[in-house]
Formats: sequence, structure tokens, C-alpha cells
Amino acid sequence: MGLNEKLVEEKPRTQPRFLLILSRCLRYAVISLSLIVVVSFLTSHFLGVFLLLFTPEGLEAMGNYIHGIPVMVYTTPVIIPIEVTKGTLFLFLWTFQLLCFILAIKMRRGILDTIRNVMRGRVKSMFENNLLSAPFIANGTLLIVLAINALQESHGIPTGTLPEIDRYEFYFQLAYASVFEEFTFRVLFIGVFEAVMISRVYSYVKRNERGPSGLWIFLKALAFPQRTKDELGLRGLLGKELMGLTYGEWFVLAISALMFGFAHVLSGIGWKIGKVTHATFVGIVLGLVYIKFGFQASVILHWFFNNYFEAYSMASEFIPRLSLLSDALEWLNTFLGVIFIAAVIG
Repeated sequence: MGLNEKLVEEKPRTQPRFLLILSRCLRYAVISLSLIVVVSFLTSHFLGVFLLLFTPEGLEAMGNYIHGIPVMVYTTPVIIPIEVTKGTLFLFLWTFQLLCFILAIKMRRGILDTIRNVMRGRVKSMFENNLLSAPFIANGTLLIVLAINALQESHGIPTGTLPEIDRYEFYFQLAYASVFEEFTFRVLFIGVFEAVMISRVYSYVKRNERGPSGLWIFLKALAFPQRTKDELGLRGLLGKELMGLTYGEWFVLAISALMFGFAHVLSGIGWKIGKVTHATFVGIVLGLVYIKFGFQASVILHWFFNNYFEAYSMASEFIPRLSLLSDALEWLNTFLGVIFIAAVIG
């Protein structure tokens, strides 16, 4: 056999052209659909501030004063002694959530770099960016929650319902929960554990080297656990790992999620025992997102669960045609959720 014949035989096979074109089109579609939902996230956010601060009904509800802001410090209720209108507090929450959204554009990899990597065939790199991965994670989680709820209800395990209250007051409470519950159940449980663990290991491993102060490492680890571990080169030095997390991290994550689940029932506002199951599952997802991407990611995801669809539903009362957009987004989000679940199972 001649040399030329060998070269012809050993030449790697290439995919047919139509498959390459199809693959590229699918990558464009995935990126485009994700970006559409991300834009609808931001649109929903601005609809929220319009509804509560620029409508007569919203202004009336937000004009009431709060005499002390309630928060939970582990299992202890604490009242922050501040007198403020609900509108002022909502504007603070809204601004904080907007800053989280802006921060997520660059975490962990910039959105433009991520899009380029996906178009080069590295589809999994989409989950290196907080925002592009959010629609898939959020909707996959939501579909699983709906399935858990349906299964429990079919076996007589009630989930319960919230009492009917003014919709503007309800939206305010949801926005409040998406920030303060993340502080209570993610930062105080998971974040403090991560910050102490990372600070102690770093101070021991790098004790003979000059580096950032212990306080700076603690605060950074509190906000961005995984990023801090990676930047300090501590991967694999914190203990035995299971799927990228140490056993200690999994334990604290489980405790945090269980506390989150039971807190809904113990609040006494209408949830039944069935709520514990899927609230705990959501708590696990929020905890994992917090560890991987940072505090801003869990706030965005929690806000999606609480406020995203509610904003479009309320806005359609003022602009009836928005109900068509709301329905379309519901189908699109369901589709992305199915894709995410299929990808995880596959």
C-alpha cells in the first residue's frame, strides 16, 4: 500500500455538511431563546417597579409605613428598628436586585465570551455564565416542583395555599422574600460555613506567603464561594469531595434546604406539609447556584420563582395585550425547562 493510499485511509471522517449546519442552527436557537428569556427577566423587573410605584393602586399600597423590618438570624426573629414606607423599602429591594442582574452579566464568565464558546461547539460552557444558564436552571427546577406537587396531591399530601391579599402587597412580600430569605438561608448558613472554611484553610496552606487579608478572603468567600476557592487555588484542599463539593458543604447545604422547607410551613400563612418537599428541593438548587455563581445568582433565581410571572400577570390588567406575551413566555420557559431536564437526564 502506498503512502498516499495510507493518508487517504487515515483521514478523519467529517460530518455531512447538513449536520454541521443543523448543529450551528441549534446552537443559535439555544442562545437566542435563552437571551429572550433573560430580556424578559429584566422587562419583568421594570414592570414590577412600574406597578408598585407608578400606579394609583400600587402607590396606595406602598404608602403604608413599616415600623421595623423583620429578618431571621438563623432561627431567631430579629426586628431592624427602622421606620420606612413600603415603597422606599421596595425601591431598595428593586435596586439591589437590579445590581445583582448587572453583576451576573460577568459571573463567572462574561456573557459575550460564553456566547462565542457556545457557537464554537462548547454548549456546556453556557453554564459558566450566570445569566445565560438561569432560564434553564430556573425552569427545570420549576417543572420538577410542579411534578412533585402533582404527585403529592395525587397521594393526598396537601401543599396548601396562601391567603388572598391585595396583589400589590403580595408582590411586595415576594420581592422582600427573594432578598431577605437568601440572606437568612444561603448566606448565614452556607456562606458563613464556606467563608470560615476557606479562610482557615488558606491561612494554613499559604501561611508563609504574602496575600490578601483574612477579612477580605472571608467577605469574598461569603459572596462568591466557588470563585474564591478557585482564585486561591484551594480546589481539592478543603476535604474529600462528592460532585465538586466537600462532604461538609453537602451537609450544610442539606441543613439549609431543610430549614428553608420547614420555614414555609412553620410560618403559619397557609402552607401545608407538602410544601416542605418542594421548598426543600428549591432550597438545594438555590444553595448550589449560590455556591457556584455567588449571592447575586440565588437572588435572581429566587426572584424568578416569586415575581417573574406575577409581574406579567398584574401588568396584563393594565395592558390586556400583555396577556398574549405572558402566555408565550410561559410556553417558552416550559420548553427551556424540558431541555434542561432532558440534558441532565441524558
